[in-house]
Amino acid sequence: MPAGLLDRLLRFVVPKPDPSFLPPPRAIAPGVWVLDRRVFLAGARLPSCSTVVDLGDGRLAILSPPADVTPDVEGLGTIAAIVAPNSFHYLHAPAWHRRHPAAALYAAPELSRRVPGFPLAAELGADATPLWREALPFVVLGPDRGIAEVLFFHRASRTLLLTDVASNLVAVDRATDRLAFRISGMPRGFGPTRNSRRLLLRDRPRVRETLRAVMRWPFERIVVAHGAVVEHRAADVFVAAFAKYVT
Repeated sequence: MPAGLLDRLLRFVVPKPDPSFLPPPRAIAPGVWVLDRRVFLAGARLPSCSTVVDLGDGRLAILSPPADVTPDVEGLGTIAAIVAPNSFHYLHAPAWHRRHPAAALYAAPELSRRVPGFPLAAELGADATPLWREALPFVVLGPDRGIAEVLFFHRASRTLLLTDVASNLVAVDRATDRLAFRISGMPRGFGPTRNSRRLLLRDRPRVRETLRAVMRWPFERIVVAHGAVVEHRAADVFVAAFAKYVT
């Protein structure tokens, strides 16, 4: 599907935040917090999380910032980087940047060109060297037809940070949500979604190289934007989910 047509179709499925579900930041590892949120998407109630990581010296990066510009995050440190980590999790980054104008704004490759009116941002291409790259190294899936995702490794906590390339929708309470997720191609446990297979994992040689680079990181947990944190045997879980893309 051409990127332009995809963008036109996506305008009809913009997620709507659930303002009744705004828990405070939750620490999952030293220097890593998640902001658990929910969005309504095509009738389903989808968990959606943002991640805050410590870059050192009290500086923070927030990945996939949520709709609410919550002051709770400000109590954790100084927001130094606001990151739109893929081609879809960018909607609220401009509002966070307006509240924190001293922070640097970063975006996945080609996002600024795809989205009219998106503020000027530093592009996280494969050759980008932000000052925090030692603390939070990354690799890039894509861009393929303008679609990309940046995968991060928080070195201090050994945490792999993904967005949409995989989900982990376990312990979903509502039967209607479970049915909607299955119909939309989201796996029952950790793994790539139908959309990620179609949009992010098409170019097998480049995907193989990127995923092999991820597997060289010594991560012990995985955070995804949609679903539970993988806390046990994270490296084995990742290898099993993406095995066919790296062989």
